[in-house]
Amino acid sequence: MLDISVPAGIVFSHSLPAGHTAFAYILSGEGYFDDQRDAYAYEMVGHGWSDTERNCHCGAEAVVLFEHSGDAIEITTVDTPVRFLFVSGKPLEEPIAWYGPVVMNTQDELKVAFDEYREGTFVK
Repeated sequence: MLDISVPAGIVFSHSLPAGHTAFAYILSGEGYFDDQRDAYAYEMVGHGWSDTERNCHCGAEAVVLFEHSGDAIEITTVDTPVRFLFVSGKPLEEPIAWYGPVVMNTQDELKVAFDEYREGTFVK
């Protein structure tokens, strides 16, 4: 996990090891987290089905998922700097089951976790 600040007018590049997944959580400022600057090339959350003004730049409180393992990520700033947390790692390749803040591998494990929470034995 890295805390990265990129000044205005800079292109920042960072390699991503093969097999790793990464994401960036933007703390402040804005930047382009897509070297192609093509907002329609990626799945993203908009304001509704009629949201036709998709911006390529990402600002504070946005999360960017990098799915191209083995490549370098590239972040470009123009008029303003950007600060973000960058997290990468090798996926565990395990099933995921979650409810609220609890993440386990199966629904049965979730049930046990919530039973333990109600009984006060969840944290051991």
